[in-house]
Amino acid sequence: MMDLDSKNILLKMLAATNKVLNDLNIEYWLDCGTLLGAIRDNQLISWDNDIDLGCWKTTNDYEIKQELKSKFEELGYEVFLTDHYLNIHLKDHSDLNMDLNFYTVEIDHAVTPSSSLYPYLNDSWSKLTNHMIKSVYNGKYYLKRYSRAVRLLFKLVLWLHNVLFSLFPSKLKSKYLNALIKLRKKTSNHKAEVVPKIYFEEIKFIQTLDGEYPIPEEADSYLHYRYGENWRTPVQNWDTFSEDGTVR
Repeated sequence: MMDLDSKNILLKMLAATNKVLNDLNIEYWLDCGTLLGAIRDNQLISWDNDIDLGCWKTTNDYEIKQELKSKFEELGYEVFLTDHYLNIHLKDHSDLNMDLNFYTVEIDHAVTPSSSLYPYLNDSWSKLTNHMIKSVYNGKYYLKRYSRAVRLLFKLVLWLHNVLFSLFPSKLKSKYLNALIKLRKKTSNHKAEVVPKIYFEEIKFIQTLDGEYPIPEEADSYLHYRYGENWRTPVQNWDTFSEDGTVR
């Protein structure tokens, strides 16, 4: 269960994120477990150690994320970026996180890989593609799990890749990243969270979580869609991959 200090850290992160996103005119909404706690309990779920928010991915996604990264780092947060989410946390409290999930529109649905992506990166091409995407967004290499020889090879390949990427004009950067994302999807055949986009087209504001925050207009219906007809009954041992109605 979450103690009071942890709860206050998460609420402070939420308030900071709200200000940053509003200052940059980025529309967002409470999502997933954070929305569930706000609607059902008017507080954070006591065993949930992160804040979940949603927003739309835009055509200038790379530039927006770099601006967000700069703003959050100025506030003292550590930042991790990728194509489908932004994560912030404090160095001394890395177990407490704020995740901003980016949705793309595919016909009538809002789609984000979210955490459903990673179990499917099980071959060399999908792993390499995902590393290329992460290193471009962050300017870092996440290779601790590999042997020394593999790390050295990866670093060389990714460094060369990032140098070339930095020379691209802005519009080409976005197109190139989208091509990498499509390649990763094709090579990994990964799952994603798929939500009828109508749930996110109308947003309203409510008083909750020590502030005024945006939520989907039809929040109850959305939570029913994601968590099932018994969504008002707390379930601590929830498995996203097998129980979340959006994963497909």
